[in-house]
Amino acid sequence: MPRLVVSVPTESLAEDLADLPDDVELIVWPMDAPTDREAIDIVVPPYMGGSAAAVFAQLRDVRTRLIQGQSIGYEHVVPHLPAGRVFANAASVHETSTAEMALALTLAAQRQIPDFVRAQDERRWQPVFAASLADRRLLASATAAWARRPRRAWPRSRCG
Repeated sequence: MPRLVVSVPTESLAEDLADLPDDVELIVWPMDAPTDREAIDIVVPPYMGGSAAAVFAQLRDVRTRLIQGQSIGYEHVVPHLPAGRVFANAASVHETSTAEMALALTLAAQRQIPDFVRAQDERRWQPVFAASLADRRLLASATAAWARRPRRAWPRSRCG
C-alpha cells in the first residue's frame, strides 16, 4: 500500500516523474471532473489555462495534505482555495527562464529586432545601426533569489 498518493494533471508530467519510490502512487487527474479518490496527499493542479474556480472546486470532497502549484504566483488561487488547505507556489522554479527572457527582450529591444522582423514581413531590406551592449554599463536588478546567490555564481560578461 502506498504511503504517499500524488496526482499530476497530465500524462506528460506523470512520465517525467515515472521513477518514483515504490511507496509513492502517482495518478493522473486533470481536475476537469471529480475524482473517485477520498484523499490525495499531494495534488498538482494544471499549469495555466482554465478557470481556477473550476479547478479548485474539484477539491471540495478530496482530503489533501498539499496543493502544489506550478506557477510563481498565488493570487489567482486565494479566492478559490478551499478553507484549511495548504497551497505552495513554485517560487524559484521559473526564475532562471524569466531571467533569460528578460535578457533576450533587452537585447531584442537594444538591437531593434522588432524593426527587422517588421521589415522582413514587408519583404524590405532596411539596414539599421543599432547600439550594442558590449563595452557599456548595464544595471541588472536581481530578484531576491538571484541576489542571494554567491557572486561567483553570477554569469560573467564583458558588460561592466
